[in-house]
Amino acid sequence: MEEELAKQWEGLCLTEKEREGLVLPADALHNAVHYGKFCLLAMIVAEKFANKEAFKVTMTKVWKCDSWVQFTEVGSNKFLVEFNLKEDMERVTAGRPWSFDRWLICLQVLDSSKSIGETTFTKEEFWIQVLNMPFGCMTQEIGIQIGNTVGKVLQVQADQRGIGWGKFLRIRVELDITKPLLRGMFISVEGKQTWVQLRYERLPSFCFNCGTIKHTTQGCISIQNEEKKQYGAWLRAAAPRESDLLFKKYGNDLNQKAGPERQSWRKEEEVRDEVHLK
Repeated sequence: MEEELAKQWEGLCLTEKEREGLVLPADALHNAVHYGKFCLLAMIVAEKFANKEAFKVTMTKVWKCDSWVQFTEVGSNKFLVEFNLKEDMERVTAGRPWSFDRWLICLQVLDSSKSIGETTFTKEEFWIQVLNMPFGCMTQEIGIQIGNTVGKVLQVQADQRGIGWGKFLRIRVELDITKPLLRGMFISVEGKQTWVQLRYERLPSFCFNCGTIKHTTQGCISIQNEEKKQYGAWLRAAAPRESDLLFKKYGNDLNQKAGPERQSWRKEEEVRDEVHLK
């Protein structure tokens, strides 16, 4: 539809009245801009028309907002979502990614200066699990490097020291959903090369043929080879429980009973932190 309108526009010859235009006063957008601060734009990344009413009812239940939510259709599978409470909007944004009927819901913060045609739905946030990591590499610093290779890193799950030991290193990344998902990468440490695997939490329907989220295998235009699918459901990862994400310590205060070597190391850390803050 948008491409058709663009082609029609190219062939239009404007009348003198149409060329005059309209200059709006500076305060004309005040109310809309104010209320727009509590709005998100949502697009259901689906190859078919979604059930609008089912989408509204389902997401209202899933989001569990403390106050009302209003949905306004602004395009094909596109909605403006207005929240009564800022806290509800922030909770929904922080809980990304969301899906409806296994299709990704791509969210964008409303920019009141843009039309829906100027809004691109190409980025979405995901938690990524990096498996088979050497323990020495499971740090916030290295997580940032890996995250920026995958997309735009937003957060690395680590303790106050920047250590992220566990079954995997967990990184929150903004992905370009028009590009193939990365299945892993080689990392080299002191001459040793290791292949680390990537798994995506709450990964919705995506193409097993080319690895993009924008469409499924049925809608892929790439040459398909059933015997050599390069992507599959194995890219999905189960989201960990909240209790598994806490870096708990048990027993006595280690600061009081730490050995000389550990005490010396911690003093060095404190000095480095002070220098960094300055």
